[in-house]
Amino acid sequence: NFALAESAYKHFSKQMSLSVLAAFIRFHSEVENYERVCDLYEKDAAPLREKATGEGRSILDSRMERCVMNAALKCGRSTLAQ
Repeated sequence: NFALAESAYKHFSKQMSLSVLAAFIRFHSEVENYERVCDLYEKDAAPLREKATGEGRSILDSRMERCVMNAALKCGRSTLAQ
């Protein structure tokens, strides 16, 4: 249910943990809402990723990276897939 997912996203967005963000990305990927997967990554995960990279660690596991990469390729956001 998209309305419920968006309501939950708004509720959690102020203090989004990585595990909650991953659940939203997985949900939107499973229902083939690829634009939203990319939007979530760019808005919420990318800043966390940059900070983690600076600390020498990764925030996304390989499954989540594949989800984002596949979504980016399917909706034509090739720069995100790289």
